[in-house]
Amino acid sequence: MAPDAATGAFGLPSLAPGTYSLSFTPASGYRQPASRSISIVAGATTDAGTVTVASDGSIKGGSVSWTVNGVTHTGVVPTGSVDVARGDFTFLALATQTEQLRVDIVTTFRGVGTYNLNIPFASTVRTTADYVRTTGGTTSIYGNTPTAGSGSITVTAFDANAGTAAGTFSFTLVGLNNTPGSVNVTDGRFSLRF
Repeated sequence: MAPDAATGAFGLPSLAPGTYSLSFTPASGYRQPASRSISIVAGATTDAGTVTVASDGSIKGGSVSWTVNGVTHTGVVPTGSVDVARGDFTFLALATQTEQLRVDIVTTFRGVGTYNLNIPFASTVRTTADYVRTTGGTTSIYGNTPTAGSGSITVTAFDANAGTAAGTFSFTLVGLNNTPGSVNVTDGRFSLRF
């Protein structure tokens, strides 16, 4: 039986008395709630209660935009994940096949706040950004290292229950893997659903 489109409520009329196990299969991107046992008594109505289906933390939509060299880019269908318990927040946005941005806050994510780019030597605690540009068959990779690159990500709004995050970012990233020079990423904005 399909649930009510507005409330999500559903009923199973005329079930024989007895004990039943209810299990749930969530939509993609959500965690499976625990099964529950329900006892049906003849002539009575039984309420199974509310089933809460939590997000698995994967980013399900939103927007990401930024400016490089005076050109504003808008990421199409951002991806990534949020895991508050582990302190991780990552998002990746492709503006075109030639422009890609990734932000990664590992172990220190606490919600609203400013996260400065850093990669301490020999540490799993880090905040990084990468920018990849492909032109004429050449791929240039920019990022921050323990000794170079600067900037920050500011999370201005975060609601784990509603599954929303928003904020701003700007970086100066240095060439990696023999990429010369640096790139300035400015006016970065994100508004994500997870």
